[in-house]
Amino acid sequence: MAYLAQATAGVKTRSQTRLSSHLEKNLLAYAAAATAAGMGILTGPPAADAKIIYTKTNQQISGKVPLDLNNDGTVDFYLETFHISSCPAGDCHGFQEFFVQPGSGSGNEVVAAETAYATWGAALKAGAEIGTSDRFTGRVDLGKFWWAERHGEHWSGPWVNGGHGVTNRYLGVKFEIKGKYHYGWARMSVTRGGDYAFTPTLTGYAYETIPNKAIIAGKTKGPDVVTMPPDTLGSLAWGRR
Repeated sequence: MAYLAQATAGVKTRSQTRLSSHLEKNLLAYAAAATAAGMGILTGPPAADAKIIYTKTNQQISGKVPLDLNNDGTVDFYLETFHISSCPAGDCHGFQEFFVQPGSGSGNEVVAAETAYATWGAALKAGAEIGTSDRFTGRVDLGKFWWAERHGEHWSGPWVNGGHGVTNRYLGVKFEIKGKYHYGWARMSVTRGGDYAFTPTLTGYAYETIPNKAIIAGKTKGPDVVTMPPDTLGSLAWGRR
C-alpha cells in the first residue's frame, strides 16, 4: 500500500508539472503580446520579438469610427462615412463619401493612390509591401458616390470600384508610437448596400512593432505574428469590458 501511494503521488506530481509548463507557455505568449502592443501591463520578451501585432475585428463603418492600431487607448486614425440625400421638387439626389483622417499623431498618414484628377487612399492588395518607398498623405477620400434620379449615378475612388465595391483590400498606414513611426494596415471590404449607398466594413488591422520596418499587407500567420482577438487580452487589460 505504501508503494502504491508513493507511485500515485509521483504520477500526480508529473501531471501537475506538465500542466504548469503548459500554463507558463501561455502566460509567456500573452505577456509577449501585451508588451509588443505597448500596454505596459504584463512583463515578457522585448517588443522586437513580436514584430507584427494583428487584431481581428468586424465592424461596419457608419459615421465616425476610431482606429487604434496598437490598442494603447490612443486613436491613430478615424474612418468615416458621410451620407446625405434630398428630394426638392421631386428631384431626388444624394451624395456619400468614405474617407480617412489622422487621429492624435500629426504625422500619421496613409498610402496614397494617384489618378489624373485626384489623390485617394490606396486600396492595396494582399502581399503589397508598406514602407519607406510609398507615398503617404493625410486626410484623404477613399470613395465617393453621387446620384440623381434624373441623371443617373457616378462612382469615384478605388474603394468603391465603380459601384462594384472591393473585398479584403488594405489601407496602408504609418503612425507614431512614442516619437517613432511604425507601418501597418487596415483590412476593409466595401459592399453596395442598396440602390444609392455603399457600406464599408473593417475586418482586421495590424502593425509592425519595429520602427521604420516595412510590413506586408495581409500577413496574419507566421512565427513573427501575434494575433490579438478583440475583447479579450487587449480589452481586458485596458478595462474596456
